[in-house]
Amino acid sequence: MLIKNESDALAETVYNYSRPPELSPDRLKNLQHRVIDEHSKGVSLGIFADAACVDVERFEIWLNAPDSMPWFGRTAGEKSAPELIADKLDAYFSDRDKNGLNLRDRCPVSVETSVTRAIIYAVNTARIMCEPVLIDAPSGLGKTESIRQYMVNAKKTEGFDCPVWRIVISESTATVTAVLRLLAREIVGHEPYGKNSDAAVSQSILDATRGRDGVLVIDEAQHLGDASKINGIRIFNELRTLNDSGNFGMALFGNKEIYNLLKKKDYTQISSRAKSFRVEIAGLEKWPRNFEQRDKWELLA
Repeated sequence: MLIKNESDALAETVYNYSRPPELSPDRLKNLQHRVIDEHSKGVSLGIFADAACVDVERFEIWLNAPDSMPWFGRTAGEKSAPELIADKLDAYFSDRDKNGLNLRDRCPVSVETSVTRAIIYAVNTARIMCEPVLIDAPSGLGKTESIRQYMVNAKKTEGFDCPVWRIVISESTATVTAVLRLLAREIVGHEPYGKNSDAAVSQSILDATRGRDGVLVIDEAQHLGDASKINGIRIFNELRTLNDSGNFGMALFGNKEIYNLLKKKDYTQISSRAKSFRVEIAGLEKWPRNFEQRDKWELLA
């Protein structure tokens, strides 16, 4: 029960029901891009949400469509929700910058190279053509950093929730069930454990990607070739079936293992399709020793 003073205070509260002014586009873009950059290097959205004093779901709304956040019910002189979040982030990043360069950041500055351009072109090909594209290159050429840069550029251009997804295959996930659950966690937003069959998980992925014209990037895909012959082909066939839906293309990064497996006579039908869009990048021994000459490095078809 309200006491008299509290009741009088509520009665005297003046609310502002007018739409608040939009955030400065430049300020909003700079903050969103900073979040995207940091998130791509491993900082979780939960860290930013905590800094902004909101939950993750509300923070994602701010990232994707801040103008859609509720604005009614503000008291006179109170800032809007998007502006309050922006103020909190400004303070958070200001404190972060005072600490100087993060020495644990392996790539504090991204530099576009011929490798980056080749990989971005290949991933775009997979997305536009809605085909599986094998991208083969030895370790140490900057594949993972190029993938990160592609995803950062896509999120900055199309929005944080753009249909660009990435999973990483390992020895422990080289099964159809494990790969499908990786995809569900990345695309649908959760891992459908319990009694859901592989078919049900696959359908949830198709439902979440329908009509979005996206692309799935599969890093360390060589593990599909390293898996037993039958198991690797089963995984590739499952991925190809998802790809055949027309919902998204696939870019599979490896070291020729998948291609070598598919070249075997038993898999001619699959390999003929994969070969059409395959990209092979020269090894380190092909690179000029002089770093300034690396722009002359060629992409091998």
